[in-house]
Amino acid sequence: MSLPLLPTKQGLLIRFVLIGAVLSLVSCGSGTPVWETSPGECADIDANSLSADDFIKEIEVVSCDEKHTHEIFALTNEYVPTNSDLEGIYPGSEALESHALHQCVWLAEGYLGKPVQETSLRVSYVYPSIDTWNDDNLPALQRNAICMLVAPSGGSKLEQSLKGLCRQAGMPGSYAPFEFSSDWLLLTDEVPSGTLRVRLPKPPLSPVTLQSDLSSTVLALEPSQITFNSRNWASYQDFTITKIASPPDSETAAEVSFLVLNSNSNLTDSGAGSDSGQGSSTSNRITIPVALGKNDESMLVFPGEVTILEEGSAALIGLRLNRPPQGESTSASVSVSSNRPDRILIQPNQVTFSGEDLAPGEVSWRSQQVFFVTAITDGKSVPNEEVVVQFTYSEGSSGQAETKEIVVRIDDTHKEAPVCNLGLGG
Repeated sequence: MSLPLLPTKQGLLIRFVLIGAVLSLVSCGSGTPVWETSPGECADIDANSLSADDFIKEIEVVSCDEKHTHEIFALTNEYVPTNSDLEGIYPGSEALESHALHQCVWLAEGYLGKPVQETSLRVSYVYPSIDTWNDDNLPALQRNAICMLVAPSGGSKLEQSLKGLCRQAGMPGSYAPFEFSSDWLLLTDEVPSGTLRVRLPKPPLSPVTLQSDLSSTVLALEPSQITFNSRNWASYQDFTITKIASPPDSETAAEVSFLVLNSNSNLTDSGAGSDSGQGSSTSNRITIPVALGKNDESMLVFPGEVTILEEGSAALIGLRLNRPPQGESTSASVSVSSNRPDRILIQPNQVTFSGEDLAPGEVSWRSQQVFFVTAITDGKSVPNEEVVVQFTYSEGSSGQAETKEIVVRIDDTHKEAPVCNLGLGG
């Protein structure tokens, strides 16, 4: 099986394994038909997986903790011709390969946490043959391609999932192919709504829709979907998330989920249509946690635990007051400290909130504040070192205080996985 070398815009040479395209609809053994696989599954693929003419047949799906050669990470958007008169007509392998290649490379960065061009991994894809193109009974591969990451050349195999493997701990998330204004939201009874801003970092090859898949009974989201195209891709589009009910006493968080869909998919049904015989072309699912505050507490701090690297990353901690300053107090303050000031730096270390008109140096009690936590290098190597950070709330001169603690884990033994470096795998 050949490994063509394809140049990229950066001038690097990247190996792409072009796995045969035509799928057999007849079971050929004990393996899993490719069109029944899902993103996040791993497979061990060798010459026995191919037919005599190099077409893919079935693959052996294995646990990602076992040795394997491939990891499925996405479905591309459906292929849409630039000329609408050609819609529904098989475009040929060259057009489908180009569509699969560009989308799979693009989606791989969000799955890995790093551009695949900068790693020792390769991208593989399976695209429709003329037979699968005309088969309405396939849940996948009729119009889109399956994207897979492949072990480095040289005979080595993978022994863990690649999802997020090359993303530094503590860094703000990037969910391919979108950029979000925040990794999380903080909502309270007094401030029940928040805005999540979304945009694309580059023009899409075809329209891409971000659709709400909200199952929470305590949250509402508007609008239910936003489509990005060649005209609006660079501008932030806004989702408004609102707390509409109080959660059970034991729950302090909920979440909103989105599906990344092709604009031609059935956007009212994220599963397979009962009559169509065809499922949605979901590339991936994006989940954003939402912390929920209660008025019997003065403040909401999220998340309660974070990990940072000693070099190269920072933790972002969000804080919001659950209610305005009480009684005769017109302001309140939150101070931040830790049990290891020699190991972490917290900025800012104090914020003063105003319950009425703002004074110099104060912020509105309704505003969400973000604190940055970074590690101070100490020249030692201590795995999973823990630092306790305290957020202390106090009102005016009353002397009353309320404290919340979070744990910051410092990883100063972190070494990037070999496959995350170009040329170091295998």
